[in-house]
Amino acid sequence: IEVRVSASGYLQAGYWDPDQRNYGARIWETTMGSLHDHVINYKVDLDIVGTANSLLKTTTKQEVVTHPWFNDDWGNEVIQQTIHREYITNEDDALLKLPDNLQGGYSIVNQEEKNKWGTVRGYAIHPGYSPIHGTVVGSKRLLHNANWARYNLAVSRRKETEPSSSSVWNFNLPGAPPVDFHKFFDGENITQEDLVAWVNVGMHHLPQSEDAPNTRTNTATSR
Repeated sequence: IEVRVSASGYLQAGYWDPDQRNYGARIWETTMGSLHDHVINYKVDLDIVGTANSLLKTTTKQEVVTHPWFNDDWGNEVIQQTIHREYITNEDDALLKLPDNLQGGYSIVNQEEKNKWGTVRGYAIHPGYSPIHGTVVGSKRLLHNANWARYNLAVSRRKETEPSSSSVWNFNLPGAPPVDFHKFFDGENITQEDLVAWVNVGMHHLPQSEDAPNTRTNTATSR
């Protein structure tokens, strides 16, 4: 399953002033396109062979092993990759950013169900093009109203009282928004429970002259 999002249309532009070049780019004679982020959050409810599911983190690391049968000029030590798997068991540890160099990822699995090869059944959440999270953290305009945008993804217990990560009124109430995403994460167990993943897609939009008259969908895209 692939989800793709593209932005298009006219930029909400400002007046071009050369002194403001660190905050945007000139896209027309007197027009500046301002630097900004697009971060879009999807609520993904994957029930893998039932609602008892877990969050699996898989990463790759380096290890040094010795092969005594090697007797070359550079020695018998070999550096190679190894797979590391662990289950994240607490909601508070499930506010996630992707591993460095994309060396690994996260999966929603059912620990009690395996395929014929002995592998737990589930779905991996693979980042595609432009797997970003929000850039600005700590702004008074974003105190608590866009906490979901700080991460690439998050996983929490599914609750009817938590239908969405934000609301249409959050923008106007940054200090006390109707929906504070961080309040979803209150130390609950997420081992073999009914889970939802909150997955972000988006792009860092550094406007260029090609964004006039319309934003380019080939670069203002994410999946």
